[in-house]
Amino acid sequence: MIVDQRDPEVVLLAVIGEIDMLTESSLDEHLGGLLSARPGRLIIDLSHVSFLGAGALSVLINARRTAAQQGTTLQLRAPNRPVPAQALKITGLDCLLEVVPAATGSGESHGDHATVVAAPEQPLGTEPGHDEYAHLVALHHRYAQLTPDLVERHQVREALINGYLPLAEHLARRFAGRGEPLDDLIQVATIGLINAVDRFEPDRGSHFLSFAIPTITGELRRYFRDHGWSTRVPRRVKDLYLAVRSALVDLSQQLGRSPRPSEIADQLGIPTEKVIEALHAGEAYRSSSLDEMLGYGDTTATQQNVIGEFDAEVWRIDDREALRPLLAELAPRERTILALRFFHELTQAQIAEQVGISQMHVSRVLRQTLAFLQSRMASESATYADH
Repeated sequence: MIVDQRDPEVVLLAVIGEIDMLTESSLDEHLGGLLSARPGRLIIDLSHVSFLGAGALSVLINARRTAAQQGTTLQLRAPNRPVPAQALKITGLDCLLEVVPAATGSGESHGDHATVVAAPEQPLGTEPGHDEYAHLVALHHRYAQLTPDLVERHQVREALINGYLPLAEHLARRFAGRGEPLDDLIQVATIGLINAVDRFEPDRGSHFLSFAIPTITGELRRYFRDHGWSTRVPRRVKDLYLAVRSALVDLSQQLGRSPRPSEIADQLGIPTEKVIEALHAGEAYRSSSLDEMLGYGDTTATQQNVIGEFDAEVWRIDDREALRPLLAELAPRERTILALRFFHELTQAQIAEQVGISQMHVSRVLRQTLAFLQSRMASESATYADH
């Protein structure tokens, strides 16, 4: 981002590369910082973007809302590639935001006195530039020349690790906010940095950052894959879940809706059952605490308050199911008397008055009926015991 000194009210933010779950937070931070300065005009250049995730689209929508509230003119240079352009079209952002033509040269005129110079082609959210670590290049060559038994080699190694620690911390912060403590992520990133320092071969001609960044990022990803799951899940299913989640994002942009498991399966070339298995496994990534607060309108409750309890009547199911066919064998008057006595809780006198017989007769019918049911239940139990 470069702001022309003659008109600091015009700001251009150039975004290059993929804006996925890893870099969308960086986009949000950049836009938030620029909008906090309340510029007159903010141009977001997406012409060199190759992928726009769902989170990045949400960031753009929030930026549009903030800009409208504070009176900033927000303009957009649409992506040149079809996939991110289609994502903007599906969400309607190409209509909600004012789209301006792409820059034709090194600078673009905006009015009589304003010139916005295109930002250098560095992907948003990338790590510190090579120049920041230029003083460490000579140490890499020196470290490669020294034999492992020399004390100087250990000193050079320590100097290299300490010199690149800001890089490791920067990459660790990109993975923050996903349920793992930042201190743990920094330790994992440092381990990846140590591995990169030990394995780097400067004679190959590549820069250390191009080797260290994938190494550290891979170490962080493996940490989330192997230690971030609250439930033990086979590695095969973990890898499959990552592929399903990536395909889900791509298909959501292409279809404009959440894809069905069968569509994800066709995209990945795997059976639908495997996709469903991976989606179920993804629900086990993070478990909820019983003390987690849940909001219901004006009231709140913990997770523990809404979890079902053991039904005390469960043990009666077998008896009721065994009793059901026996009740069907009773005469209608006997069933009526049982229902009035044990379900409606009427007294024998009330039953006698309602049925039209004497109380003694009601007592005799109840005694005979209960004896019949008890004997049949006992015989049924004995029969099942013999088998």
